[in-house]
Amino acid sequence: MNGRQIATNNTQQTGCLSARVRYIILFLGSACISSIASNMVVLNFTYICMGTKPNMSDPDVELGPYDYTEKTKSYFNWAMAVGTLVAAWPFHWFYQKYGARYVFFLAGMISTIATGALPLCADLGFWAMIATRFFQVRKYKNFREIERQLLFGGKFRHGGVCVYASFYTISFKFHSRLSLTTGLRPPSVTPSFSSRQIEIFQGVSFGADFAAIGLIVVHWASLKQHGLFISLLSSFSQISVIFTMPVAGHLCESSFGWRSAFYVHAVISGTLFCVWFYYYRNTPLKHPNMTDIELEKIHRDKGSVKEKEPVPVKAIMTNPVMWAVWISAFGELMMSQFIVLYGPTYLKEILDYPVTHAGYFVAIPRALHLVFKIVSGLCSDRIKFLSEKVKMCIFNTIALTISGIFFLILGYIPKEHKYYALAAILTIECSTGFICGGFYKCATLVARQHSHFVLSQIQFIKCVSLFIEPLLVFLICTQGTLAEWRIVFIIHGVLLIGRIFAAKFIAFVFHTHAHFLRRE
Repeated sequence: MNGRQIATNNTQQTGCLSARVRYIILFLGSACISSIASNMVVLNFTYICMGTKPNMSDPDVELGPYDYTEKTKSYFNWAMAVGTLVAAWPFHWFYQKYGARYVFFLAGMISTIATGALPLCADLGFWAMIATRFFQVRKYKNFREIERQLLFGGKFRHGGVCVYASFYTISFKFHSRLSLTTGLRPPSVTPSFSSRQIEIFQGVSFGADFAAIGLIVVHWASLKQHGLFISLLSSFSQISVIFTMPVAGHLCESSFGWRSAFYVHAVISGTLFCVWFYYYRNTPLKHPNMTDIELEKIHRDKGSVKEKEPVPVKAIMTNPVMWAVWISAFGELMMSQFIVLYGPTYLKEILDYPVTHAGYFVAIPRALHLVFKIVSGLCSDRIKFLSEKVKMCIFNTIALTISGIFFLILGYIPKEHKYYALAAILTIECSTGFICGGFYKCATLVARQHSHFVLSQIQFIKCVSLFIEPLLVFLICTQGTLAEWRIVFIIHGVLLIGRIFAAKFIAFVFHTHAHFLRRE
C-alpha cells in the first residue's frame, strides 16, 4: 500500500460497517443518481393530474394553463434532452479534473433547485409569452410552419450553444435559451418559457449520471463485484419510477395537489446530495473510514489505476467492442425511455386505468426490472463455469430478444384485454433486467479505468433516445389511437431484436481488456 494517504489506525475497526465503506458508497451513489432521475420523471407523471379535469356535462370547457398537448410535452422532453446532450462532455472534463465528489454534488444541486422551482415557473405564463415573442427570430405564417422550424430548422442548435455557455457561468443570459414558440395553442394556455429553462437545467444535471457510475465502479468496486455495482448504480431509472410514480400519484390526488410532488422530490434530492458531499471521496485512499483490509479487497487483481489518467478518446471511439456496446445500449434505452415517458399516458389514455393505478402499474414492472437486474448482476459475478464472453452473450440475448418479441405482441393486444397488455409490459421489464450482465458489464470489464468515459457515451445515447421518443409519439400518435401506438410498439420491437446482432458481434470480438488500456 505504498503511497497511502490515510492513517493506518483504521485497520482495527470493528462493527457491522467495518470494511463496508464501499457498500455505503454504492447505496449512496445509487440513491443520488436515482434522485436526479426522479426529478426528471416526476413531470411526466404529473401531466395527467395538472390539467383541467373533464366535465361530461360541459364538454366545451375551456382548457387551463396546464393542459399540455402531446406536442408541448415533446418540446419539454426535447429541452431536457438538449441540456443532457450538451452537458455530457463538459461533465466528463470536470469529472476528470475535479473528481465526482464536487462535480456530482453540483449536478445534484442544479437538479434540486430546478425541481423545486418548476411549479413557480409553470405559472409565469405572461412573462413567458413576452420573452418568447421577444426572442423569436421572425414571424411565422401558421402553426405548421412553427412545427417544421422547431423540428428541422436548427433552433436546438442555438439553444445548445446557450446551454453550453450557461453550464460554465451557471446563471448567465437565461433568456437566450431555446427559442421555442408559442404557436402550439392560444397564448392564454401557452406553457411557460421558464418551465423549458428548468427542463434544460434538469437535463444538464442528468448529463452527470453515467460518468458518475463509471467513476464509482472503477474506484470503489472490486473486479469480483463489478456486476453488483453496475446492477445497482444503473438501476436509477427503475428506482426513480418505483418511487416517483406512486408518490406523485398520491400527492396529486391529495389536498396538497400536484405541486407538492415537486417540492417533496426537491427536499429528498437536496438531502441526499448533502450526504454525498459529506461522505464521498474520489478514491478509497482518501476516505477517513477506509481500512487496509477493505482497500486490499478493492484493489485486488486490478493493477494500478491512476485517479486522473488521460482518456484515450480516439482509441475508445474507434474500438469495435465499444461500438457494439453502444449499439446494444441504444435499443434498450429506447425501450426504457418509452416506458418512463409514455407508460403513464398509455395506461391512462389507451387502457383507461385510473391515475393512481397508472402510477402503480408503471412502478411495479420497473420494480421487477430492478429485481432481475440485481439478480443478473450477482449471477454474472458468481457463475464461474462460463467465460465472460459467453455470459455476456447469453444475458444480452435474453434482454433484447424477449423484450423485442413482447413489444411486437403488445401492439396487437386490444383494449378489452388490458390485463394481457399489462402482463406483456411486465415481461418486457423482467427480461430487460438481464442487460446488467450484458453490455453494461462488458463496458466496465473491457474499458476498465476508462469505463466512466464509455458509460458517459451511453448517456449521450440516452440523450438521442430522449429526442427520438417524443419525435416518434409526436409524428405517429397524432390522434392517440391504439392503431397509432401499435406502430410505435412495432418500431421498438424491431429495434430491440435487431440489437442482438450487436451482441453476437461482441461475442466474436470480445477480449479481457481493450488495447487502449495501460496496465501497470
